[in-house]
Amino acid sequence: MKFFLVTLVLFSSANARAFTHEDEVHLAAHMGMSYALDTFFYGFNTRVLNLNKTNGEILAAVESLGIGFLYKYGEDADSASTEKSMLENTLGVGLSISTHIVFHF
Repeated sequence: MKFFLVTLVLFSSANARAFTHEDEVHLAAHMGMSYALDTFFYGFNTRVLNLNKTNGEILAAVESLGIGFLYKYGEDADSASTEKSMLENTLGVGLSISTHIVFHF
C-alpha cells in the first residue's frame, strides 16, 4: 500500500490541489481498465499464443498501453490530458504486473 501511495504522489501532477471526485473517478477508470486489459492480454498471450510468462507479460503491457494511447488519440485530447491518462494507465498495468508476479512467478 505504501508503494502505491508513493507512486501515486510521484506520478500525479505537480499542482498543489486536492483531488476532486471527478479526478478520482477518472483515475479509477483508467487504472481499472488498464488492469483488466493487461490481465486479459496476459492470459491470452500465455494460453492461446503459447508465449512464456515473461514475453507474455511484456506483450500484454505493450498491448494495454497501446490501446490506451489509441483511445486518447481517437478522442483528440490535448497533450496534458494524454500524458495524465497514460500515467494512470501505467499505474494500472504496473499493478497488474505486480499481481502476476506475486501469484504466478
